[in-house]
Amino acid sequence: MNLDYEEERVVFAMNGIFFLALAAGLQAQSHEMGLRFGTANYRGELAPVYNFARPGIHFGAFYRLNRGSEWSFQFGASFSQIAADDQDRQDAFALQRNHRFETNLWEFSTQVEYNFLNFRNGTRNSPQNWTPYLFSGLGVFKFEPRLNSEANYETLGLAIPLGLGVKAILAPRWNIGLEFGGRFTFNDRLDDLGLDTRASTANLNPKFFSGNPNDNDMYFFTSVKLSYVIPDPGKDCPVQLPR
Repeated sequence: MNLDYEEERVVFAMNGIFFLALAAGLQAQSHEMGLRFGTANYRGELAPVYNFARPGIHFGAFYRLNRGSEWSFQFGASFSQIAADDQDRQDAFALQRNHRFETNLWEFSTQVEYNFLNFRNGTRNSPQNWTPYLFSGLGVFKFEPRLNSEANYETLGLAIPLGLGVKAILAPRWNIGLEFGGRFTFNDRLDDLGLDTRASTANLNPKFFSGNPNDNDMYFFTSVKLSYVIPDPGKDCPVQLPR
């Protein structure tokens, strides 16, 4: 994967933000391991707005490092499927193009989370048992068009996760959460549109299949997250719930 100048600047900036936040959170820490599952959606030429018509599956695993109560750092891997079809739109151009795609997508990402409330802290009988949070980070994704096995373009790219969520204490060592986030990419080929040989060899009008290089594709995850707080032999149980 060759990075262009814009991507290099983004990687540099996100690394700086990540390490500054990590340094700012050098406090008591805890560790979590968890699973996530939900839906994946797409936005691009076939769906200029968030595509509700064809949600795909999404699942993955993650590790979360909590630095104090404000900052958390997450490392995760996931698998998703995204899809869209011009026939879902009442648009003359889209109906004439009559394109559809289905894509498998793998993502590896690191995220910084900011918790607004003093999560899992407070008094023994009144712990802070939930918090909303914001997150951003950097991800690497690999996608595989399922309807075009002869794709002749780069299928590895960078993504910038950005979103929000809410998490709560489910049990003394268990957290549950709901998260929604978009992935801004530097790629306009998730929907298998572009100036490639496919249009010319099939005698198709290139204007219908050229895509828009000034409007990169996005994908979104809506996830339920369940995580286990790993015991620390040197500490008590991370939180005592009132009886």
